[in-house]
Amino acid sequence: MNDAIPTTSRRVTGISLGLVVVFTVTALFIARLLGPSDLIDYGQEWPTSYVLDAVKNGHWIVQTDIRGEITSKPPLYTWLAATAAMVAGEVNRLTLTLPAFLATGALALILLGFGAKQFGWRAGFLAAMVYLLSPVVAKQVALVRTDAIVATGRSDYPNQVNNVLGFPYIFRGALAVRAST
Repeated sequence: MNDAIPTTSRRVTGISLGLVVVFTVTALFIARLLGPSDLIDYGQEWPTSYVLDAVKNGHWIVQTDIRGEITSKPPLYTWLAATAAMVAGEVNRLTLTLPAFLATGALALILLGFGAKQFGWRAGFLAAMVYLLSPVVAKQVALVRTDAIVATGRSDYPNQVNNVLGFPYIFRGALAVRAST
């Protein structure tokens, strides 16, 4: 019976910290959506045009931009945003940024869980919060870009805080499960 108390306490701690992380990423997302639109900055016009091509023209396999050039990125982001747009009935800023929001939140929860498992709840929570509150990720949470999906961060910033925090855990997780190519 004594063993059940620490397990329950750890579960409650994990759920509580997970909810704080979810609340934080949601607050960042809402704050970014309520701010001025920046869809023509940071290279977002291309992913936006790919989503429009998939939704309006039915080009789900190979999307093209306004100039007729084929997408240079994997289509997962386009598929997720286009699916959200079809469910919502229109392409809008929310449906375009939803995949980045979900991916950013998922990576923060992965950092929390894996960090907690390896180093304790405080370390996992700290890793998740530092990741979420880094300037790059605070901006990335509501950008129409594939960066959040592939968890590599944006290459136009010299200090890749999210890469430094995320990659070692992802790499360590791959090693832990003995992943192979």
